[in-house]
Amino acid sequence: MLREAEQDVSDAESANWFRQRPDLRPFDVVAGLRGKSMLQGWDIGITDPTRVGRLPAGTDYFKKGAAAARMASRKAGEYAVLVSMYGEPRPSIQHGVIVHEVSGGLGKKASNQLAEVLDIAKELKIGINYREEGAEHTWTANDFATKWVQRMSFTIVKFRAMTVLAGLRKAAMAAH
Repeated sequence: MLREAEQDVSDAESANWFRQRPDLRPFDVVAGLRGKSMLQGWDIGITDPTRVGRLPAGTDYFKKGAAAARMASRKAGEYAVLVSMYGEPRPSIQHGVIVHEVSGGLGKKASNQLAEVLDIAKELKIGINYREEGAEHTWTANDFATKWVQRMSFTIVKFRAMTVLAGLRKAAMAAH
């Protein structure tokens, strides 16, 4: 999404952000966003608000966005510990957390960061209309925002299905 929005992006969790611990990878994606002087790094997560083991004691269910907020808070805390132990990463990178819930919930900060990238694409007139004249389409995403929101949704569903499948395989192996 960031590359399509013409941003300078590094992904695949580039290492060596903390000089004393080059093996630590606190970011999934790092980008030089247009108009920002500092690099932006994101730690991305997917959470399932229905996981009973993750619910606070006495809670029957999570409200939309609550599980994402909990994971984002945990990730921010883990990053703060890394900074206190090893100092600020080099080069300077602003840490951000984006957490999606499998049910579609998105925390407020993640929504704001997503909106920032969508605004950049809109300003650059990227993906205003993906639909070509006379072409048949089965994809309902006709602009940059809907395309990427749908791609994120599909990716979340895919990874959720993969974890369920892995769990079923593990249970089947334990039964033998």
